[in-house]
Amino acid sequence: MLSKPLNPTISFASSGAKRILLVNAIPNIFRSMRSLLRKRGYQVDSAYSGVDALIQLEQSPPDLLLLDTAIADIDGYEVTRRIRRNAELPFSQSCW
Repeated sequence: MLSKPLNPTISFASSGAKRILLVNAIPNIFRSMRSLLRKRGYQVDSAYSGVDALIQLEQSPPDLLLLDTAIADIDGYEVTRRIRRNAELPFSQSCW
């Protein structure tokens, strides 16, 4: 049993609105997540396919990537592999 309850709040080191790239192809789930994140003060960018996510990551990397595994064209696992291979991305060496 945990001594403290888990806190699902995402926190960042610096203040100000942080950008999250939300990648999900299911409209109901996407809208719910986007609404929740926006209510908590995050700027939410969206992608509905793996290729679109990779393009957005290269053009303007977000502070956080929320990636579904079952997305159009290439799945989330392949997106993750491509992120890891791209040393230009600021989080390519992060733990996944």
